[in-house]
Amino acid sequence: MSHPPSPAGPPPSVSPSSVGPGQAPVLRIDARRNLERVKEEAERLFSERGSDVSIAEIAAAAGVGKATVYRSFPTKEDLLEAVALRRHGWFEERLTQALAEPVAWAAFERILLDLATRLERDRTLGEVLRAARGRPALQERKAASLATLQALLDRAIAEGAMRPGTSANDVSLMVSGCSMALTQDGGTAGDWRRLIGYVIDAFRA
Repeated sequence: MSHPPSPAGPPPSVSPSSVGPGQAPVLRIDARRNLERVKEEAERLFSERGSDVSIAEIAAAAGVGKATVYRSFPTKEDLLEAVALRRHGWFEERLTQALAEPVAWAAFERILLDLATRLERDRTLGEVLRAARGRPALQERKAASLATLQALLDRAIAEGAMRPGTSANDVSLMVSGCSMALTQDGGTAGDWRRLIGYVIDAFRA
């Protein structure tokens, strides 16, 4: 008499003892390491070459198979979102530092010039700042960053250094426009700083 096959256990990338009712699987140490390598290599390759990098190239750079990548990131857009969230952390930290500076207008100038330097060498960051639509986690982070930026702008307006009525969305739109144009046209470091300088001057009182 034949016996029915035993039910399949959890996939090898999870620890069976860590999976309880209603709980998400906890990745094993080796699986966590693989996931971190995938995100690190994706971040590096997207930064160097933009979002045209393939999943196969990322998997090869991380030393894993494509199936390993797809288990955590079913689409390349999901992987881009994970990289975007890591990249957005730099901008959030820089905004927090700017808020602590005593002169808001000077802090605003510095953060935009720092952003120009980052955008010039990081092809992903510009996409991060534009790509929140349709991605709730990114939308939430971007909204929080814009609120922090608005607090800085309000202080600069109160100082009399910034044009009254300037909004964080105004700044975001102008920086995004510069980023899109220069990324497509292969702008140099000098181009980035010059155009961001025009953006700064546009908001000067």
